[in-house]
Amino acid sequence: MNRLRAALGFLLMLVTHPLLACAVCGSGEADPTRNVYAGSTAFLSVVPLMAIGGVVYTIYRYVKRGEEE
Repeated sequence: MNRLRAALGFLLMLVTHPLLACAVCGSGEADPTRNVYAGSTAFLSVVPLMAIGGVVYTIYRYVKRGEEE
């Protein structure tokens, strides 16, 4: 059983070279898929930060309005 595991591990080390981990790793420089993937990653990173910032700003406005009254 250990020989089988060792053989499979060795084969996986040889086979992983042509395999790619993600959509961006194997695409070329001007590949539209790469650009879309990077854009969607940026969008999904910025939107939650904007939502949290909006909530914090709204709370800040209500606190300031309460202090002025």
